[in-house]
Amino acid sequence: MAIKTVNITELANIERSSGKVYPAGCTLIQVSATNGQVLYNAEEAEVPVKYAVVTANDKVLPKYLYHMISFQADAFFHAIQTGLNIQIDSLCEMKLKIHTDLDKQAEIVKYLDVIEKMSAKEEKTIELLKQEKQTNLNKMFAE
Repeated sequence: MAIKTVNITELANIERSSGKVYPAGCTLIQVSATNGQVLYNAEEAEVPVKYAVVTANDKVLPKYLYHMISFQADAFFHAIQTGLNIQIDSLCEMKLKIHTDLDKQAEIVKYLDVIEKMSAKEEKTIELLKQEKQTNLNKMFAE
């Protein structure tokens, strides 16, 4: 199991969205008025100009790249961000620890996708419980 640290530019092309349609499998990093949001573009779609679009090359699976960027995002953006925006040139300095074997990447993506789905389900449950709590509080203290 070979793991190595590489510069993101060895794994992907990074460009500022021009508002055009980008293919499925891109990672989107919000660079304008951002807290470092990282999204996975699962379907071909028009991408707003507030995002940088990261398109994986053949050395890495697109969804694996998304997960690796997500894991690094908070610490990296905290180190480089000055103000509300992130400069595209700064993104090119990101270093990622990756598995070089594509089969291992696919296995990791499979597990991370399951965890992501479970997490989303739990977040939805929490939100429903908060809404129920608010409804009950409103009923208790109705005027």
